[in-house]
Amino acid sequence: MKQMSWWGAWGFVLVALGSPALAAVDMSASELIQVQGHVEVRKGEGGFKKVPLNLRLAGSLKRLDGGDNVKTRLESAAELALAEVCVVAIKENTLFEVPATLGDEGRLQLRAKEGSLLIKVVTGSQFEVQTADVVAGVKGTLFEVEVVDDLRGILLLPGLELGSPMAGGTVINVYEGEVELTHEGTKHRRKLLAGEGIAAVSPALMGLDDSMADGFGQIRKLEVKTMLRERFGTVGERLRAVASTREALGNLDLALVKLPTRIGRVSQRVERIVEAMPGKALKKLRKIRLERGVLAPLRRVGVLEKRKADFDASGFPVEEEAVVLKGGEIKVIHLGEGLFMGMVSSEGAAGMTVAPEGEGFGLKSGEGSFRIADVEGNLDALVTVRGGKSGLQTSVQIRKGTLRVRLPGGGDDLDFSQGSSTLFQRGSEGGAIQVLPGKGALSDGIEDLRMPFDPKKKGWKNYLEKQKRKLPWKRRRRSNDQR
Repeated sequence: MKQMSWWGAWGFVLVALGSPALAAVDMSASELIQVQGHVEVRKGEGGFKKVPLNLRLAGSLKRLDGGDNVKTRLESAAELALAEVCVVAIKENTLFEVPATLGDEGRLQLRAKEGSLLIKVVTGSQFEVQTADVVAGVKGTLFEVEVVDDLRGILLLPGLELGSPMAGGTVINVYEGEVELTHEGTKHRRKLLAGEGIAAVSPALMGLDDSMADGFGQIRKLEVKTMLRERFGTVGERLRAVASTREALGNLDLALVKLPTRIGRVSQRVERIVEAMPGKALKKLRKIRLERGVLAPLRRVGVLEKRKADFDASGFPVEEEAVVLKGGEIKVIHLGEGLFMGMVSSEGAAGMTVAPEGEGFGLKSGEGSFRIADVEGNLDALVTVRGGKSGLQTSVQIRKGTLRVRLPGGGDDLDFSQGSSTLFQRGSEGGAIQVLPGKGALSDGIEDLRMPFDPKKKGWKNYLEKQKRKLPWKRRRRSNDQR
């Protein structure tokens, strides 16, 4: 009998200790099966917590209860099971709420808020997916839900998400079985069969043409095998190959199988919604010249005519790394597609750290002020974040355009327009956030923070070179850079 070498034996032990267990999916419980990259879970009213890559160390974060929220960050993914009902694969920048049982019939409703999910449902289960645009009811099928939020996230603060309104929607692709759709706004219904896809559009797009008055685009035919492999890789192929029964899904092995994480930038995802729009609506869209705000992504993907800007943002690389500022330091970063954010760490403070969060940035520590503005002039907003004994205060002032604010709790978003000034007060022990119109107060100096596309003045020639080197500038009174 051939003996295993000492290297092979120890290698086997090391792999066994450092890798997830090669176990079948447990369909008797709602729990995470596997995670890639940065995946977070929020249980109840608590905050989001990162899930360890080794799920043996995840503790209560592995088990999912009704009302829990699961979120994947950039270049991250996860697979999970919902007890007795389905297996779900989620890609990057996805957020959804774990369903609780609804009604006497044991119906489950998963609330998908953003991102891309592939779902394999056990035949005979009463299961629904709800987004802001549509409710999808299924009975044994493999289908994809891709949600484009109507909030383009820019700055994530403790308890607040700030961004710009945009044309959102939900794309449904059915790979096997059938799905019945009900539009949330119009209550019109559609049925999709295997190999078909459709977009449920937001009110911003519904009003463009009578052919979209029911809230749906046109049904598209899909190349199922090719599309499933390109979008979900081996995970998608294995889910399609397995039967839609609890027993078959219970024998499914997804361990060590990598799920492709990328879903593309917001403008690329909006393009997938546009692809499903009727020809009449597309023709009308192409005639639009002056629309701003919510339709901006359609211009970026070439559906609308792009406006000529006096400033070329292509010379500024998109910031993809965390930014750490000392007290009083200044930094201006490019978030992509002509959207810039300037930031000033508060004088005398320990500093401020912001890091990539979805397509925007999140405040991780410290306090300071921000200016959010874009090249085309759709948005110009000032924000100051301060801490104190009474809690965290966020002041927001809108110079131009509309800023959309999302509060925790799942309520309606709030839109603030040009000329508004608002204070958001969060208590030191958390709880509900108070919204106080007309009470906001900005830190000194943030109103004078200049963007690279602002009219040039004396001392402004070296701006581009400084930004490319990504050097923070020490804030000084009447410095050349801010003159």
